[in-house]
Amino acid sequence: MRWRGIVEILLSGFCFGFLGLFGKIAYSQGISSGEFLSFRFLLSASLLACFFLFFQWKKFLLTWQSIMHCGLLGIFGYAVFSSCFFRALQGLSASLTVLLLYTYPVFVLLGSRFLFKEELPLYKWLALPLQFIGLLMLVGLDISSVDIISLLFGLGSAFFYALYILASSKLLKGVSPWSSVFYIQFFAAIALSLIYFDNINRVKEVFFHSYPVLIGTAVIGTLMAMSLFLSALQKLKSYEASILSTAEPLTGIVLAMVFLREHLSLPQLMGAILILGAMIIVSWKKTIKAKIV
Repeated sequence: MRWRGIVEILLSGFCFGFLGLFGKIAYSQGISSGEFLSFRFLLSASLLACFFLFFQWKKFLLTWQSIMHCGLLGIFGYAVFSSCFFRALQGLSASLTVLLLYTYPVFVLLGSRFLFKEELPLYKWLALPLQFIGLLMLVGLDISSVDIISLLFGLGSAFFYALYILASSKLLKGVSPWSSVFYIQFFAAIALSLIYFDNINRVKEVFFHSYPVLIGTAVIGTLMAMSLFLSALQKLKSYEASILSTAEPLTGIVLAMVFLREHLSLPQLMGAILILGAMIIVSWKKTIKAKIV
């Protein structure tokens, strides 16, 4: 069973890694980040609802309190974090955007210590200087050529994702992960659609023109990625899943280099290695079990 969990978590990271590529393709086709996100969650939630309806309708049944918590996490957590990520993607390379998102373990570490008063081993604090030095090497000491606003959105995606993880670890205890995933996506889709879908003709035009990348995002980068991760968590320890999930940023970088002709300089590659090392230090042993992108 353990080897199966390892395969599932690696495949999950591989699937999540497609988000940067899909986002760049969508932008090249004239789709805004808001439209892209709205379609992503709307299609994914609809597909999951169809699955529940025909095979596991009881997954719809949650307490009103749990549904409200999912709504808050979907609207003020996942929708905000995802919006920051795809806004950053408009001004930064896909590889840099993914790596900025993956500074979130440090925010989780700080939140666990100062918000939840958790005692943390001394060695985990080594992640902070590694993360800082890695970021400096990644963006370069001279950041005049980097879109500062996009850079801040990239760091914002990590910050809000960390808040989402910390909040969900407290608010969703004992709730079926499949049920919470559906309701979080549902509320995120409703909130984003109300903001960005203001013209039904535009919605039809975008979908029929770009349905391959939109469906690919919903199926590969959302449903498959999340289901594989949730399944793997039943077979692996949380720290094992966290370490192995670093396949996601690596996949994002490789895909960006192969399909988008992006490249990282040697200092940037060294910075990426330091960031990945910091993630491994933070993830080692017991971590908060949450992974919903």
